[in-house]
Amino acid sequence: LKARRGAIFAHEKGELVPLAQTKEGWTVSIDPRRIEDANAAYETLHSIIEELDEKTFLAVASKQDDPHEVIADFIPTSKKEALEAKRITGVYFSPKSIRTYPTEELAAHVIGFTDTEGRGQYGLEQFYHYDLVGEDGVFVGETTPAGRFLHLGSAIVRPEKNGVDIVLTIDMGMQTYLEETVGVIYEKYG
Repeated sequence: LKARRGAIFAHEKGELVPLAQTKEGWTVSIDPRRIEDANAAYETLHSIIEELDEKTFLAVASKQDDPHEVIADFIPTSKKEALEAKRITGVYFSPKSIRTYPTEELAAHVIGFTDTEGRGQYGLEQFYHYDLVGEDGVFVGETTPAGRFLHLGSAIVRPEKNGVDIVLTIDMGMQTYLEETVGVIYEKYG
């Protein structure tokens, strides 16, 4: 029961613009021992995951002593659902969250960033880390061998508390103007 990390917003012409947000998606893995026809599996997977490299896929699919190989680090839910509809034996999905910064470098010195573990590093991401991160929920009870929850009997559930969103008083138009002006001055005078 993973909590969602809060977003960081700024203002632009009366609208809120995300400076930092979390995208939810999926990691795609295979169990090479369960792939019956690697070439056919590749063709089906590649029809949805266009960036999947054939040579790399066939190499990992041939590892018959390895039960787990990641073939795509992050795909959106729409692609996951399309792959699930194909019912490819030996293909599995794990939820994955990534932190994105839609305005790229704009106000990056203020926003900071998160590391691969989701911990705030520098700037607002670090200063407000515990507010942004929220609190994961807890489930204590029976699960299937695959890890799915069985809601039976005396299960204990504490729902997750998502992180708070932060709205900055930064005006995006002004921030863009200032950063461009500082860039010009830096180029001119070093």
